[in-house]
Amino acid sequence: MAGEFIVTKTNHVSFQNLQSITNLQFRAWAEFLNTRSLVAYAVSTLVVLCIDQLTALYTTATDTSENNVRSFSFVMPGGRTIRVTEHDFNRILHFPTENLVPDPTTEEIHAFFTLIRSQQPNFFVGEFLKHYLPKAWNFFFHTLIHVFTAKLTNLHGIPLFLQKIGFAIANNKHINIGRLLIDQVIICMGPLDERTGIDDVLCFYPRFLQLILNDVLTYDERETFDGEENQDCMKMKSNAITALIRKNNYLPGVPTVLTEYLRTVPLPLLPPGEQVNQGNIPEPELAPEPQPMDVDPEPSVAIPDQEVANPQPLTTVEEPLEELNENINEPPSPTIPNIQTSVSVEGDSVLAAPHKEIHPSTAALPSSKRRRTETEATVDTLFQTSKAPFIDFSDADWATLTKAISEPLAQSDVERRL
Repeated sequence: MAGEFIVTKTNHVSFQNLQSITNLQFRAWAEFLNTRSLVAYAVSTLVVLCIDQLTALYTTATDTSENNVRSFSFVMPGGRTIRVTEHDFNRILHFPTENLVPDPTTEEIHAFFTLIRSQQPNFFVGEFLKHYLPKAWNFFFHTLIHVFTAKLTNLHGIPLFLQKIGFAIANNKHINIGRLLIDQVIICMGPLDERTGIDDVLCFYPRFLQLILNDVLTYDERETFDGEENQDCMKMKSNAITALIRKNNYLPGVPTVLTEYLRTVPLPLLPPGEQVNQGNIPEPELAPEPQPMDVDPEPSVAIPDQEVANPQPLTTVEEPLEELNENINEPPSPTIPNIQTSVSVEGDSVLAAPHKEIHPSTAALPSSKRRRTETEATVDTLFQTSKAPFIDFSDADWATLTKAISEPLAQSDVERRL
């Protein structure tokens, strides 16, 4: 190999110090994955990476799958050829090995993501996106992506094989996880000639491969490597949880929904006070259409068809007479109240409009002592000294009074009163 052997920053080990996770709900989910799930050993086991051993495996491994059993083989420096199968993955990584069931179908995966309230606009895509999930399920798949995928970018996407693993964990289904995982290892390796050329070689899944090597190598074979280039495996950090809580754009108000199996786990997987949805998994065709997360939904202003077809007549609400005339028995004012309210007082409009300038002397005086304008004084004088016989203030209603006031006075009366 002429190029450099590079161990990629993938295949993390899950959170080791659970007490560093301040969010109690996330701590419970991390504890479930680390100690009670089908993948607890694979998720939480630390290992020191021996670069020499990984180089010997990665630069000689070839796909040797046969008879519907996925496998690869590699050659050690002593000449021994070692074959690793999907069953070895299940045994060494402590995945289920007995009573295996078929992988979940597309319909089952669709129903699962519907149950846990995915808000992804289009279900039928190659990858679900974890940031369209509630925060707890976002954290669940966030951990699985860092542990089980070889992703260096696009860590929001949940590939199909990981959808199946997540479904199996959440429902405690014993599927052949080893087969799904060894498939990914073989794909990442690629053809052997591409790993023996002049280009650099990228090693994916280093932690799982080191666990495999620790199991299949003999003591003498391990002693042939000096171990000078050993390094630690990648670890998940709890500070990523803060970003999950802050950046998750899932619509608020939708509760965390657990599967039937997760409801039996004795851990606080739900936030305090949140009720568990006891409903069954909805059928895909009955699942509500998810809403996009980029923008907030706007309230609907559509008019129902029934209202358009049968418009309802407008109704008039009549106020009780005593409420309309609640002040009818108050003593009469020396001036006409209705007329006075129709004439504006200088300064009222200014007080109602803060952007207008108010003179200090005007603002300090009460409204009853403000200086009246010449127009107001003239109008008051007309009404108080008027003896026009055509205006009867005692029993005239507002319409008659308004009409009487609007009629012009004789020129002689105006000159005499002014």
